Amino acid sequence: MTLRIYEQTSPGVYSDFSIDGDFSNPLTTTHDGKTGSTLEMKLYVGRASGSTSSYERIQVKPVSLTSDNDIDPTGPSQTGWGVKVMADPGHTPTETEWSEIDYGAAVDIADISDDSKLPFWYRIESPAGIRAGNKKNIALVVMFTEIP
Repeated sequence: MTLRIYEQTSPGVYSDFSIDGDFSNPLTTTHDGKTGSTLEMKLYVGRASGSTSSYERIQVKPVSLTSDNDIDPTGPSQTGWGVKVMADPGHTPTETEWSEIDYGAAVDIADISDDSKLPFWYRIESPAGIRAGNKKNIALVVMFTEIP
């Protein structure tokens, strides 16, 4: 089994996102292409249904699946998109807290040995003046060591 990324849909109820590019339930955000926008979401990492393994050295990292580097507005293509992840500070992160996080940097998650879901924050920024369409080249990669 493996770890999954979840959103909390109601208290104690979680829905996992698709993995391996199948897009059956993608993490979806909507942005204002005229003015640009920023969206923040509290997400969770947890074991997949039926898993009995423990997991250590867990990290979540935003990655661009194409060469245009759509996770860092200061990157080589400077597309204007930006993605950050942050450990849960116990409240909605402030702009000052977000400013201390580098675009594209991984976040460390505590070890998981039960069915708990551990929170982290996801922030995606879109530039102004973008065309309408679906962007499918940004992913969150979960890295870990599995202990059967």
